[in-house]
Amino acid sequence: MISFIRAILKYKDFVVLFFALIISLTLILSNDNSSIFHLKSRVNSFVSTIFNPFIWYDNIFSLKEDNAILKQKIAQLNLENKKLHFYSDENIKLKKMLDYKVKSIFDLIVANVKNHSLTPNLNSFYIDIDSNVKIEKNLPVIDMHGIVGKTIRIDEDEAIVQLLTDKNFRISVRIGQNRNLGVFVPRYSKIGTIEGIPKSQKILVDEVVFTSGISDIYPPNIPVAKVVSTNVDPNELFQNITVRILADIFNPDYVFIVQ
Repeated sequence: MISFIRAILKYKDFVVLFFALIISLTLILSNDNSSIFHLKSRVNSFVSTIFNPFIWYDNIFSLKEDNAILKQKIAQLNLENKKLHFYSDENIKLKKMLDYKVKSIFDLIVANVKNHSLTPNLNSFYIDIDSNVKIEKNLPVIDMHGIVGKTIRIDEDEAIVQLLTDKNFRISVRIGQNRNLGVFVPRYSKIGTIEGIPKSQKILVDEVVFTSGISDIYPPNIPVAKVVSTNVDPNELFQNITVRILADIFNPDYVFIVQ
């Protein structure tokens, strides 16, 4: 309290001037004289002219900050929305795969696809394998749509799968109402042909081609491809049958190994 009084006494001139200024302004602002009113108007106009640009700039700056914050929030919401869609799609896919595995007549092992190796000499991809699960060469690899390929090399924690699209891949199949025996031969992309079907056999577009079961590798009745077109050449012994592979060869996330 004493220090406060001393401070007032020290700066008494400023204190007196401050209160005098307050009293003067109060008297001026409460005065209804026309001259005083005109003076107040000019002062207000002058002050507005001086401070309006600063107020405008402050408003613009605030709007820019708000806009940047809103953009950031929108970007974050979009990212979270994409993640939700991804996890939702992934969850649906995994549920379908689990349901397929449970209902399958085969003993299936789920494997994660790592990367593709599409070269002129070999079409293949790598899959992760559990070191506790015994995997061998020449095991069929399928997805929920059909044959994908077969295992051709086994390492400690991964395996290489030769794809149905590889130029050296061949598989015995059955087609048509009479379940005629033929051989699937890959041509390009997901397109292949079925060789060895006599011209006398009626083959329809959209018919599904299945594994024959004659091979020691592939069990019978696994879908391989669907008929795209047929053509009978009088000069040929067998008819020309073009098919499209059913399995997701190029963009799979998971596959099944048939034990």
